[in-house]
Amino acid sequence: MDKKNDVKERKVKKDDDKVVNQNSSEKNNNNNSKKDRVVNRSNVEVKDAGCIRVFGIIVIALLTFVLWSGFNQIDPNSVDPSLYIKEMPKDLLDYYQSGTYIPVYHHGKRMQVFMTSKFDSTTTSLQHSEVVLFIHGQMTTGFVFRKSIEGLVKEHVHPVVIDLPCFGFSDSLQNCTYDAIADSLPDILDALQLKSVHIVTYDTGAVIASLFYDRNPHRVKSISFGDPVLDISRLPSYYNIFTTPILNRFALQLATSPYLSWIRYQYFTSFFGSTVPQDIIDSYSYAIRYKNNINRFLSTIENSDFSFTTTHSILHSKLITTNYMKQILTSKEYTETYQSKFIINHLKFERMDFNNAEFLSPEEEPYVFEINIVLLIDFTGKDLRQPIVKSTPPPPTPPQPSTNTHAEHDHDHQHDHGHSHGGGHGHSHGGGHGHGHSHGGGNGHGHGSMGEFGLGHNYGL
Repeated sequence: MDKKNDVKERKVKKDDDKVVNQNSSEKNNNNNSKKDRVVNRSNVEVKDAGCIRVFGIIVIALLTFVLWSGFNQIDPNSVDPSLYIKEMPKDLLDYYQSGTYIPVYHHGKRMQVFMTSKFDSTTTSLQHSEVVLFIHGQMTTGFVFRKSIEGLVKEHVHPVVIDLPCFGFSDSLQNCTYDAIADSLPDILDALQLKSVHIVTYDTGAVIASLFYDRNPHRVKSISFGDPVLDISRLPSYYNIFTTPILNRFALQLATSPYLSWIRYQYFTSFFGSTVPQDIIDSYSYAIRYKNNINRFLSTIENSDFSFTTTHSILHSKLITTNYMKQILTSKEYTETYQSKFIINHLKFERMDFNNAEFLSPEEEPYVFEINIVLLIDFTGKDLRQPIVKSTPPPPTPPQPSTNTHAEHDHDHQHDHGHSHGGGHGHSHGGGHGHGHSHGGGNGHGHGSMGEFGLGHNYGL
């Protein structure tokens, strides 16, 4: 009996030990799992904290940049002008050095408009040639048309590229709006002594050209629209950023910052398939950032009427109701847009050119503009592009021998008086000076040649 009881007790102890071991192992497992959960949770917390720190740094940096852009307004007149030249990209500097400033009087005030142009060797003057005036859009300056100049000069066409007032290197208007800019164009043509011109527009430049034509149709021979934006009430969505206070300045300064040159280049090449080199993109950015141009850029958008009212006035203007030579140049992407359908539905074009390029930029497709501008001018008049040969003055006529047989004859070409006394005739020529003076017995003749006056006195006896 005692043995059996001992065996039973041993079994019970073994079972108890197993239970204890199981419980302890379960506790260990539970403890390990808790430790793992704690470790994982701490890792997650560390990762979250790192992300929060990075995000916080980015937010602080952006807020700092926004505040800096809003309050750091430097008067461009107080800055050394040479600083702008030193920082200017080379291609933009070449464009700047190839141009000149023309004084323009607009509403009684003098302003400087930047212009670049080239003469054909056979052209006598700007006023005696077919002049093409280029009008750029909101996001560019005359820099975008620089490649089209050389080709047009070879075709006996005189290109005039300007930075519109409030843009690029030109002075600002008191009111930077599309309407005010269009109103300044007649004064710019007057400063160049141009009665009428052919106009080439790009992008939103079509709106400015349309407003100008409506008020001055007699000064426009033809209009070429390149990927035009005519319905100004339906601009791309990114224009909404430019109308948002504080954010607009921050976005524009960030987009044109020289420190983001590489990112900006990658953006254009990746999203738009652009082939424009990085330094050229930097030139466009610098033109917007130059001196006080950011303020003027934003003022143009904020103060211009971008509602359908402007579009409605254009649709009922002389642009639509009168007959004149016009053409549209479009790209593959543009033909699918609302702006393309809008302008083709409302305007009748004498010429239309559909290009296979993704985007019709004068920067990447200058030959498209050159060829079609020449074709439209020839369509307007076959003889308009004929070279004007410079006229040379005829050779001077050699002096003829004198056949005068008067009693006394005196020519004095070097002194103030040609003076003669004669019995029958007194004859005198004062050549090139004050007066010719003569005393003659019966008749007197006096000639003042090439001077201010000629006196003939007759003292007849």
